[in-house]
Amino acid sequence: MLAANWPDFVFDDGYELLSIEQLRSFIKTNKHLPGIPSQTCVESEGGIKIGDLSIDLVKKIEELTLYIIELKQQNDELFSSIEKLGNNK
Repeated sequence: MLAANWPDFVFDDGYELLSIEQLRSFIKTNKHLPGIPSQTCVESEGGIKIGDLSIDLVKKIEELTLYIIELKQQNDELFSSIEKLGNNK
């Protein structure tokens, strides 16, 4: 049973996501997600603990959810601006 270190801290006010640019740069350089071991690392260590991987994956899902919420907000603001511009004609 997994209980310790559950990553709901991702939703705390002080949690800082990488910017999309930082994330893109990390992936381009390292060829894997930050906080998720690379294939080379998994192979060199002879595998991975499934419980640890599950926690890491939940953290990534929660981070992705925050990115989606942020992008939705930006999208709504853009549509609102476009709508206002269209109404000014």
